Amino acid sequence: MKKDVLVARNVDKEAYARFRRKALERGLNVGAALTSAMELWMEKGSKKKKDIRNLMALEGFIKMGRKGNWSEHVDDILYGSYNDIPRH
Repeated sequence: MKKDVLVARNVDKEAYARFRRKALERGLNVGAALTSAMELWMEKGSKKKKDIRNLMALEGFIKMGRKGNWSEHVDDILYGSYNDIPRH
């Protein structure tokens, strides 16, 4: 990897000082910490945000293949089916 000296304008001095302090606390030089931060920022920005208004698209959400009463379906999962209750 080619290393160059870079100049950045409009960097907040206090933010830079905090960033530099954190980098040094973690045993990194500013260049390595900045490279890591930029990679993380680009990776995070490339992930598609999920629309929470579409509940069916959320990971881990119960998907029913049929129309029905959702609360009964959830109760069946949590407490067992009404037909599973032993009768005397």
